[in-house]
Amino acid sequence: MADLRRADLREAHLLWADLRGADLREANLGKTHIEGANLEGADLEEADLEEANLDGARNLSFEQLCKVKTLCNTKLNKELLIPLSTRCEIT
Repeated sequence: MADLRRADLREAHLLWADLRGADLREANLGKTHIEGANLEGADLEEADLEEANLDGARNLSFEQLCKVKTLCNTKLNKELLIPLSTRCEIT
């Protein structure tokens, strides 16, 4: 289990990375390529995913996405987009 809390991973290429259980709280993942990565159990609370590419990311839940700081211009699987907008509490 990787401890990447508050890590600056902007523009990193994490394609097909095994991020199961990773602590990514408050990490900067802006413009990061995370395509195909396994995010099972990863903690994304307050992570910045602005313009990140999560297309094809595996084991990513609605609950994980509802805890991030921003998803502005983030590329997600189409099947996540509609449920995400109805399940996340917008404040």
